[in-house]
Amino acid sequence: MMAKKCYRGVTLIEILIVIVIISILFVVAVPGFSGLIVGNQIAGNTGDFISTLRRAKTESGASNTSVILCIRDGDVCIATTDVTSTWSSGWLVFLDDNGDGLKDTTEALSYQYEDFGQDITFIAVDGSGTAVKRISFSPSGDTSLASAATFVMCDKNKNNRRGVLVTVAGHASPLDSIKGGQC
Repeated sequence: MMAKKCYRGVTLIEILIVIVIISILFVVAVPGFSGLIVGNQIAGNTGDFISTLRRAKTESGASNTSVILCIRDGDVCIATTDVTSTWSSGWLVFLDDNGDGLKDTTEALSYQYEDFGQDITFIAVDGSGTAVKRISFSPSGDTSLASAATFVMCDKNKNNRRGVLVTVAGHASPLDSIKGGQC
């Protein structure tokens, strides 16, 4: 009697089924993963902004001069009348030695933060709903804000949102909840 030969391995059909299953899992997982990445970027950028605010306040007291935090336009601040710019374009911090509120070539640039890109929006409004374009910290630590300001950062789909509350006294703290319409 002849023994049966037993072949071990996989068929082409089995390989194709595995490839289809992996492809389906990949298509489902990638959008969720990119949302996680953007959420982490927003969390990191928010933390950086809070650190920048605290640093500016400390620096104004230590240098006994006004320190300005403003929306960046290259190496200078945007004009306060600019209605289209948001904090998404980055920000600058500088010592305003002559008190004119403008970044002059002789004034030291303390810190700058780069553009967030198109996927993240970062806006700020004060208690009256007016857009905040800059904050000046006096040597006593107070700000130029007329009322507390809310800074909100979110992704383009508004799925990931983080906020920062800045008081007139210059205290910066993360917000636990952000209203649905903001950003």
